[in-house]
Amino acid sequence: MQVLHKAFRGAEFLYTLQLPGSGRMMSLVPSHHNHAVGKRIGIRFEIDHHVAFPNEADAVNPVA
Repeated sequence: MQVLHKAFRGAEFLYTLQLPGSGRMMSLVPSHHNHAVGKRIGIRFEIDHHVAFPNEADAVNPVA
């Protein structure tokens, strides 16, 4: 994945990453992982909590 944007958040960086294809994701990582914008990096998921939002089309036409 390629780092598109990063924002320092004290003890963490908030990265915007380019997924394979056209998708993007945001990742909050400890600040000792300081990668440059444009650099290609690998990630490993360590999910304690997750937040998901419905696709806009699904929100307009919910499945019963």
